[in-house]
Amino acid sequence: MLISPLLQHPSTSPRTSGVINMMKVNTGSSSSPYLHNADISAPVTIQCPSTETVSESPLSIGIYHAIQEIIPDFLGNQIRPQDLIIQNLTGGLSNSLFTVRTKMTETEEISTGTRINTVLVRLHNPQEEDASVSIVNRSIENKISAELSLHGVAPVYYGRFSNGRLEQFYEGMRTLSYQEMSRLKYTRAIAIQLAKLHKVHVPCLMELELELEGCSRSLENSGDGDGDGDGDGDG
Repeated sequence: MLISPLLQHPSTSPRTSGVINMMKVNTGSSSSPYLHNADISAPVTIQCPSTETVSESPLSIGIYHAIQEIIPDFLGNQIRPQDLIIQNLTGGLSNSLFTVRTKMTETEEISTGTRINTVLVRLHNPQEEDASVSIVNRSIENKISAELSLHGVAPVYYGRFSNGRLEQFYEGMRTLSYQEMSRLKYTRAIAIQLAKLHKVHVPCLMELELELEGCSRSLENSGDGDGDGDGDGDG
């Protein structure tokens, strides 16, 4: 899902209940050409980790360069690749997911008036370079994510690079369970968020619809030509 109802995590605010609106976060420079824009890609490729830990090169260096190009405000003036705190997230189906934080001290956090920023890095499956293997149209996926981000009904789309993208990470939040979604104290807020979502016009959805229709016709045509499958000739 591109959008999910979110609940304040009990560990950070035990007295808080109810679905929140999309979090207001520092999106970096509003003049960044990558922000909410899927039409351009940063000239960076991040090598997916193999046996090395996520904090080691070349992953950390690749992530550093991607952030430096797309949201340089996140790094500030003193941050180096080794200053990034990179953690792997489980649950990605067609992506490798990483959270990235900076080693901001408590004094720095107080002086800036903000808590530590966190960015989510999505790395696409390396096998997707082979079009016959990929089952996801990344171009359309990025366009949808950027458009929903622009309207404030999805995580902030900071920008994409050659094999992935950077987006907002919901710090201290979790997805509501399906049992919680049916509770009266959440249903109204969920309905409000869904109404906002359905009001958003996403131009590329027509492109997706045409692509799906083309795939459907191709499958139908391939089925018509199978015959009885015994491979026998006339002679």
